[in-house]
Amino acid sequence: MSRRACDIMSRPKVMVRPTTPLREAEALALQHRVHHLPVIDADGDLVGMVCLCDIRDAPRSGLVADCVSSPVVTATIATTLSDAAAMMREHGVGCLPIVSSGGHLIGVVTRRDLRDVGVFSRERGIDSCRACGSTHSLEPAEQPGDLVFCADCVASGTEFANADTSPGM
Repeated sequence: MSRRACDIMSRPKVMVRPTTPLREAEALALQHRVHHLPVIDADGDLVGMVCLCDIRDAPRSGLVADCVSSPVVTATIATTLSDAAAMMREHGVGCLPIVSSGGHLIGVVTRRDLRDVGVFSRERGIDSCRACGSTHSLEPAEQPGDLVFCADCVASGTEFANADTSPGM
């Protein structure tokens, strides 16, 4: 039987609301040593995700609602590790929330989790930016096997200038 994403997921250490000030969200993420924060509404339902990169790029006086990624790409307890990896690559996300059949957040799986169990390689262009090696803000892959680049390198044109396209960079 294939391993499932829920087998390696972790329970969220901290969650924030859309009305949480960005400075508070950043402090919580640093305090709990996490990069991704689930964003929940007043009923406790998952409404988005925010990562430290999003927070740091937003105006310091803003709220989580100003930079939350929504709608959220999610997986269920039945999602296999390979399907979770494919979803992350396809959508360019670094964290995949695992939700119950009722849509409630039960855990998260990150790119690091998938690397740690050998699902993602440590090769640039596969699960990190081909140009700079970043694992954050990756552009979605258009086709399976496409090389990936982060949003910063795409915006600056760096992916074309600095990317070594030879295998095994």
